Amino acid sequence: MPILEVWSRVLCVPVIGSVDEERCAHLMERLLAAVTARRARAVVIDVTGLDRMEASALALFLRVATSVRLLGSACVLAGIGPEVARDLVQEGVPCGDVATYRRLHDALRALLPAARR
Repeated sequence: MPILEVWSRVLCVPVIGSVDEERCAHLMERLLAAVTARRARAVVIDVTGLDRMEASALALFLRVATSVRLLGSACVLAGIGPEVARDLVQEGVPCGDVATYRRLHDALRALLPAARR
């Protein structure tokens, strides 16, 4: 999973394919290093490339988001489609206090004021 700087101090992680514990742990390690090195104010985890998301995968992304927030950066999820939303609600997955956006565009629009600080 690449870590892209899409705006000054705003990082984006496009997620494509399947997500397992090992891949997510690797992402967390790389993302936390990137947030620190680039002094990122915000991170978007874009799951548009996932057709389905298991409850366990969402739990992994929520842990990544929590870790990013502990470093002082905002972290949101973008690209949750109708099927994924339905599956997560049916499984009773709590999304906690992580903001979600339908499209990457919407997430970036919400985060840009944070990046300007």
